[in-house]
Amino acid sequence: MGALISKIIPDGPAEKSDLKVGDIILEFNNKKILNSSDLPPIVGSSKVGKRVDVKVLRSGKEMTIKFKVGKLPDQMQIQAKRIILA
Repeated sequence: MGALISKIIPDGPAEKSDLKVGDIILEFNNKKILNSSDLPPIVGSSKVGKRVDVKVLRSGKEMTIKFKVGKLPDQMQIQAKRIILA
């Protein structure tokens, strides 16, 4: 259950919000994430600049992180899609 973070884009929204490689995203803005394909449409439908709670599993412990939804530059969007589909 959840979406594993396998890579963080430098200076992207995830890095700025203190998400880490290896974190498993369980919920994004109170919406359960069952697998990695659930995450992109939920994030994509969130308003840029909005702060949301992201529940993650890190080193066996659940924690909630405040995440500021950002807009990735076009090249970063392409890279992020490749990471998600990998």
